[in-house]
Parts: sequence; C-alpha cells; structure tokens
Amino acid sequence: MSEENVQEQEKQELQERELEKQEYQIRIDWTPAMYEELKKIVDNEIKVGSTKRQAFKIFSDKHEISASAVSSAWGRYIKKEKQKNKEQQGEKKEIIENDDIHEKNIAKLFKYYRNKINHYMQTNEQEGITEMYYWLNTRQVDSCKYIMAAIDIFSRKGDNIKTNFGYLVTIVRNWITYGFGYMPTKEEQVVSDMFEEVLKIKMSPMAKAKIIALISEYGMSKVLFLLGEQYKNITLNEEDISMLYMEKFSKIINEKYQKQ
Repeated sequence: MSEENVQEQEKQELQERELEKQEYQIRIDWTPAMYEELKKIVDNEIKVGSTKRQAFKIFSDKHEISASAVSSAWGRYIKKEKQKNKEQQGEKKEIIENDDIHEKNIAKLFKYYRNKINHYMQTNEQEGITEMYYWLNTRQVDSCKYIMAAIDIFSRKGDNIKTNFGYLVTIVRNWITYGFGYMPTKEEQVVSDMFEEVLKIKMSPMAKAKIIALISEYGMSKVLFLLGEQYKNITLNEEDISMLYMEKFSKIINEKYQKQ
C-alpha cells in the first residue's frame, strides 16, 4: 500500500472516529422533550402519508444534526417505550394477582367468622375484618393467622361479648403491640384502667406496654401504691407538654437532617 493510500485511510478513520464522537455527544444531549418532539413529527408525517425517513429529515434539518443520529434516537425511543410498556404490563399483572389473593383471603375470613360466631355477618363486621386484614398487611404479619386466631378467642366468649365486634379488634391490636397471642392479665388491665382514671387520659398501646413492663419489674402493689401517692407529681402542666412537643420535634428533625 502506497504512502498516499495509507494517509487517505488514516484520514478516513479519523473522520469516522470524529463522527462517532459527535454522534455520542448528540445521543447524551438528547432530552425527553426532544424525543417527544420527534415522536410528534413522525406521527404527523405518517398521518399525511409520508414516511419516517422524511420525518427524520425534517427533524435533522431543524436541529442541524445528521439523519442517522435522528434514526438512532428513534430506535432508542422505541426500545424505551417497549420496555416501559412491558414493565407496566408486569405491574398491572402483579396488582391483579395480588388483588385476587387478597379477595380470596378476605372471603376465607368471612366464612371462618360465620362458622365460628354462628350468625349472619353484619356490614360493620365485614368492613371491620377487611380493614383489619389490610392494616395487618402493612405491619408485615400474616393477616389470616392473626384474624383467625383472634376469631377463635372471640368465639369462646359469652353472647354479650360476641355482640361487641370491637373486642375482636382489641385482641388483634394487643397482639401487634405486645406480641402474637399475648393478652394482658386482669391485673394488668386493672392497673391500666387506674392510670386512665387518675390521669384522665386514654392510655395508648405503647403506654400500656410500659405499664406491663413496670408491673413485671416492681409488682402491681408497688405500682398502684406509688400511683396513688405521687399522681400529682406525674400530671403534666403546659410547660411539661411544650417540652414533650419539642423533644418529639427534635427527634424528627435530627432523623431527617442527621449528619452523615
């Protein structure tokens, strides 16, 4: 090969590499708006009986880029759209499958409830079981296991209790707070009721768990004795309440803007 031919070949290779660099830069500079504009031009040209090639030329002339770069961009756009549609179809299928599973589970719970309680389910009972099922799902536990076990306990109570659907809800909520299968003893419930009466507030599940821990550590008699003796010292004034608010807010802001 002559020196002239070698130089010509090297020149051609250099031009090709430069063209590749330009094409790459064009590719990474493409914005979602440009893809949408290209799609609109292609759709309009096809609608009037033209071709995609003509649409590519219109776009390339407008933006002063090569038709091959536009064609490549169109290929990338179509590939992304196909992938997006595939993912959406997969998500829809998963949602449908999950909905079917949930509906079957809830129907199974309705049937189990009717068999155990031996009466026709009221609307509030159906809605209550459905709400409990989805609420338990958000707690990452076996919803059917919790509700069925609670129904077993609920079904063994007297008729006066079985007419109170809230009792079933309380069982499930206690298990989420204290652990599956745990029911506060009568003594623990008495102490909890005493705190509510003395402090004139409704005890939260977390507060009740704290009471149970105190009873376990010090015994019921000491807890009740000190409650009666010191109840004035544990009531909160406005200053105490404001500090609780600020402690809670401080915890939130520290967690959100925690230094890495």
